[in-house]
Amino acid sequence: MKWKFKYRKQAFTFLEENDLLEKVRNKIVDYIRGEKVDIKKLKGNWKGFLRLRTGKIRVIFKLDVDNKVVEVYKAGFRGKIYRK
Repeated sequence: MKWKFKYRKQAFTFLEENDLLEKVRNKIVDYIRGEKVDIKKLKGNWKGFLRLRTGKIRVIFKLDVDNKVVEVYKAGFRGKIYRK
């Protein structure tokens, strides 16, 4: 079974406008395969989420391993991304 990607509206719009949908998707798939990618577990208000860093862009997402679903919650430039 392949991984299914779900995007919140803000994340999808930001990634699409910056032509990053495929790049982010590929990096998350690489992480799932066990390759080294700049992804960290978040703390505080974002506990349980993961952060992908690609240049000045940050992507906050969650993995549902049992159902093979990746839900991308938020994407943006590093200074503004962590505000809920």
